[in-house]
Amino acid sequence: MPLLTRFGAHLAVAALFASFAATAAAQDARTVVAEAAAAMGADKLSSVTFSGSAAWTFFGQTEHMIGPYPLDPIRRYTRTIDFAERHSLATGTIWQMAILVGGPPRPDPWVRNITAKDTKWEQELEIWTTPWGFLRGAAANQATLRSQTIGGRRFSVVSWQTPQKAPSGLPYTVVGYIGDRKMVERVETWVDHFLLGDLHVESVYSDYQDFGGLKVPKHIVQKQMGWAVFEADITAATANPANLADLFRRPPPPPRTGPPPTSEQPRSTRPADKIADGVYRIFGGLGGDHIALAVEMKDHVVLLEGGSEDVDRGVAALAETRRVIPNKPIRYVAAMHAHFDHAGGLPPFVAEGITVITHENNIEFLDRALNAPRTLLDDALARKPRKPVFEVVRDRAVLQDETRTIEFHYIRGYRHSDSTLVAYLPKEKILFQGDFSLPLGGRGVAPTRPGQTNEWIFTLVDNFDRLNLWDFTLFVPVHPPEPDAVWTKQDVLRAVGRAD
Repeated sequence: MPLLTRFGAHLAVAALFASFAATAAAQDARTVVAEAAAAMGADKLSSVTFSGSAAWTFFGQTEHMIGPYPLDPIRRYTRTIDFAERHSLATGTIWQMAILVGGPPRPDPWVRNITAKDTKWEQELEIWTTPWGFLRGAAANQATLRSQTIGGRRFSVVSWQTPQKAPSGLPYTVVGYIGDRKMVERVETWVDHFLLGDLHVESVYSDYQDFGGLKVPKHIVQKQMGWAVFEADITAATANPANLADLFRRPPPPPRTGPPPTSEQPRSTRPADKIADGVYRIFGGLGGDHIALAVEMKDHVVLLEGGSEDVDRGVAALAETRRVIPNKPIRYVAAMHAHFDHAGGLPPFVAEGITVITHENNIEFLDRALNAPRTLLDDALARKPRKPVFEVVRDRAVLQDETRTIEFHYIRGYRHSDSTLVAYLPKEKILFQGDFSLPLGGRGVAPTRPGQTNEWIFTLVDNFDRLNLWDFTLFVPVHPPEPDAVWTKQDVLRAVGRAD
């Protein structure tokens, strides 16, 4: 037999054995999944409701971006899932720290509603990474099986891939760990995230208890980037509840506060406006609620803020900046703090080699985020991976040439974010800042009752006193109010009761 023919025959035999092995693994996975479903009482489960107490954190908006995070309690936590209709409703009452008003915390409804119309994996994973949803997905999606020993215990590790595709074209992968008692003890998946790349989402289930024949974990922990962002202690559960329709009735929304929404053109479509010679406001962000400041230097451009929580907005901010300040490279982008609605537009800047200016407390988090794999994404940084370059600010830093100066100052004692900077342009007397809001209603509107002013503005003015940073005329916010006026120093003084 010619060598090529013999070699081809060997390949065919090898391929046949590989096919047999894959088929056997799939059959073994089906067996393991079926046995786990039977042991958990989930083999005939189509819907479930469970309740108890829970706690969560607003991931991406924490005071410290590196965990562990403190969790806020959710009272009267209830969750209902219809697996056939891909519908999940979670409700409860959460005590949130006041953001737009001062005074004591207030109770707000906590509602997370997922329906079949939601096709994004970041939504549906909340259904399919539950113990029962995982088994249902594994049974329907050609799962595979391997064994793994963790902490001296042997687990059957079942993996399956979703029909949904990520922006890169790859399917999402779901991995479940089934212990020796045939309970699903852990489920993990990865989701495409505009800032964090392939974000690892892990759910851990423990202390199973029987509720009417259905095995339910009494304790649930969900982690993102390895840190707990949600926990629940389950005290009641019902399989296939007869009142499913009633359970899916959503509670009424909380009363609206503040002015009604306007019908004006979304600010995200607005061209930049010039507020000083060589200084432009760049409008963008989700819903148009984000402003960057483009500052022209002698031979380059500095962009304060990077385009909000969307890499497309970062791309748009780059393009608009280049339109209004042509023929000069963008050398720096400043991440005034690392919350997702401020740093989320950074990836396209990093892909172009633009240096990121930020506070030292952001470096560990942003370095980890911007160096993460991006196999699920199809953006500039995924197509052209590049390590971020940082310019670190501690208490104060200055960019300066013969045309102008930009000062960066660290804001101490800010409970919303421990990594916040403000930028000051002394020649133009412009103060650019992030989440320090004046009263709703816009420029020139003084508070009419205690607590109407954002409590954080008092932290900011305390820092102005500390830094002797009162020599500004314009007070430019990243998040504009309605209307999106540029405020003045007098507006700030009036808001904190210091006006003449």
